[in-house]
Amino acid sequence: MTNIVGTLKDASGLSLGARIYVKLAERMLDDSTTPDTIFATKELTFEATGGVINFTLQESETNAVTYHFRVFIYSAAATLETEPFLEFDAVVPNVGTVQFNSLVPTGITYDTLDTGAIRVAKAITDDPDLLTKVKSDYLLTLVASAETTQKTVYIPLHFNKQVQIKSLHIFGVAGYSNWTFSAGITNSLGNEEVLTPAGSSQSTAGGKLKRTQTYDIVRSASTMSLFVRITPGVGTGIFTGSVALTYKDV
Repeated sequence: MTNIVGTLKDASGLSLGARIYVKLAERMLDDSTTPDTIFATKELTFEATGGVINFTLQESETNAVTYHFRVFIYSAAATLETEPFLEFDAVVPNVGTVQFNSLVPTGITYDTLDTGAIRVAKAITDDPDLLTKVKSDYLLTLVASAETTQKTVYIPLHFNKQVQIKSLHIFGVAGYSNWTFSAGITNSLGNEEVLTPAGSSQSTAGGKLKRTQTYDIVRSASTMSLFVRITPGVGTGIFTGSVALTYKDV
């Protein structure tokens, strides 16, 4: 069972009494009990006396079933307003206690995500490891057009965040033979370090090159910059193509 709590007040801070109607959208089954428990779609009524919301419902997150909530404010001592103050559908999460406000729709309406959007977002932002997993990769790209000499592009980094260098993606249009494609860092002393890839794979088709060099290296928060570099070797051609480094803060 999930305890649902909250407080209702007007803009001046005065508590508002209310009546809350709650009804399951469809019948719900709990097969963890012996015998099985069936929860009916009977509408329930709860009073928020003095603005205090405090009632208990069977969690519905496990079954992905929504409840329909209607909240009516008392406009006088015993008179309910005719129009609901709030009306929405929500899944009751499988937790001990949940704030009523977190059930109110956030505007995200994909299946049951609406109910838990705030709770999920808070869980992600409060967990650094989880936040790292959902962060998108950044790209540092070097575009080469008829290059014959070494070329390097740099990007500065935050001083308070570690960086994970993930992979270098090379697309060679022409003249890519005997060129070296590198990823590297500028450390806290201003010295450059070319990183050694842990592995690589490549293919060619129609005279064009596609190569991926993987790193998965983490460097300290004192790292000043990342860079991508292309370097010609002996007997190289005129290189045209692009090189992109993927990385992220951790």
